[in-house]
This record gives sequence, C-alpha cells and structure tokens, in this order.
Amino acid sequence: MMEPRPLGLGRYLANWFTLLVGSALVVGEVVLGLRLFFKLVSADNTNGFVKLIYHITGQMIRPFDGVWSVHAVTGGGIFEPAVVIAMVLFLIGAVLAISIVRSAASIGSWGRRLVWPS
Repeated sequence: MMEPRPLGLGRYLANWFTLLVGSALVVGEVVLGLRLFFKLVSADNTNGFVKLIYHITGQMIRPFDGVWSVHAVTGGGIFEPAVVIAMVLFLIGAVLAISIVRSAASIGSWGRRLVWPS
C-alpha cells in the first residue's frame, strides 16, 4: 500500500484558491445566465427577484456595455451581448488564475516537507 504524499503548503493554498475562485465563477456564471435568460424572455422588471438579478449583474457587465449593440428577439425580449462577453471573459480569467496558481504551487519550493497533523 502506498503512503500518501505530504501535502506541501503551496498545494494546500492552491487547492483553497481553486475552490474559492471556482465557486465564485459558478455563482457568477449562474447569475449572469439568469440575467441573459430573463432578458431573452422579457421577464417582469417589477418582480423583486428579477430586479435583484439585474442589480447584481448590472455591475458585472458594465465594463462590456456598448461593445456590441443590444438586439431585439422574437417575443419582445432582448439579447445583450455584454452578458455573453462577461461570461466568457470571467471564465477565461478564472481558468488562467487557477492555472497560474496551481503551476506555481507545483514547483515544489513552498513548504516541501510540510505534513499536516492527523
């Protein structure tokens, strides 16, 4: 039977960073996806939940407003390209950040023989 390898401090921190960034990415993508869906189906702007989603995501897509124009879709809804751009760029940013941190942690120079007590 193989003995488990000691967990280096770098890998431990990288695992936590991955968990935090991954969780934030999932929450952000779900909220942005809800905004995209609500806009496409022309959800009622007076509904409290819809207003909350629009308020939260309004800050997230602000840097990407105006990159492409908003388009009307059948049924009265609208398609906001800024939401899709934000979703793609947040995904790319999270993947790059996780990759960089995990690569740095795998170098092995951080806490090489650190063993966590049982």
